[in-house]
Amino acid sequence: MSYDAIIIGAGHNGFVTGIYLAKAGWKVLILERNKEAGGAVRTAEVTLPGFKHDLFAKNLNLFAHSPFYKEFKDELHKHGLAFAYSSQAFSSVYPDGDYLGVTTDLNGTLEGIRKVSTHDADNWENLVESSVPRHIYSRFLAWQCPRGGFFMAYIEAFAPSDGIGFCRLPN
Repeated sequence: MSYDAIIIGAGHNGFVTGIYLAKAGWKVLILERNKEAGGAVRTAEVTLPGFKHDLFAKNLNLFAHSPFYKEFKDELHKHGLAFAYSSQAFSSVYPDGDYLGVTTDLNGTLEGIRKVSTHDADNWENLVESSVPRHIYSRFLAWQCPRGGFFMAYIEAFAPSDGIGFCRLPN
């Protein structure tokens, strides 16, 4: 079988590219060396049973606000895509038990950062002001890790009738 495009890596960028190419009529093969598709966007139980963690991506707010998601949202959700939302967006935990958390409450986040560094708190506020309007800050940070088969939703929604093949490469 021949393909118009072969994409190495089955993370979200590879899938988005493959889906757009297939939509344009190309025959696409997406290859992945890991057991599961997803790249940096993966959820797994790593501490205790029932506690799922976003393994690599801090949050999916950029994806969830992207033109791709807007265009394909219904199809992806039909095939199992779901997001878990949290007001506690992410945090860093330190060996001494202390932590620094980012929440959907901008003032609370700034207060926590100020306990560590007023300079960093000012920089965080400037970053937010320059990139995310205050009135959507909490919604922007609430997009969290995917539940269920995020990338299986991609595969089921767009393969094989749309010209996308998916194959796992041996390690």
